[in-house]
Amino acid sequence: ETLLNSTRERFRSQESPEGVPWAPLKPSTLARKTENRDKILTERGTLRNEIAYRLLDAHTVGLGAGGGAKKYANTHQFGRGAIVARPFLGVSAEDAADIRDEILDFLADASP
Repeated sequence: ETLLNSTRERFRSQESPEGVPWAPLKPSTLARKTENRDKILTERGTLRNEIAYRLLDAHTVGLGAGGGAKKYANTHQFGRGAIVARPFLGVSAEDAADIRDEILDFLADASP
């Protein structure tokens, strides 16, 4: 949940997990957008709303885009052709600290 929330927050702050602002939209992209013209990686919110986590095995959780957003999530995360990378997935230093704190809280609550 912590990573899911911080990833969704990146769509509001429009920056990478490292805090680097996403590249601005090209004028041609702005001209074609009909909704959320001031928001990068958001037109209708499909990519942001399709971010989810799932258990990969007993010890691993994966976070990524599913549904209709899956086909273009990699393009935005890593860039491709004329589309520049705008990373939204990843673990920031703050995320790592929050996860550590949650694990420690869980372990403290589980102790007899």
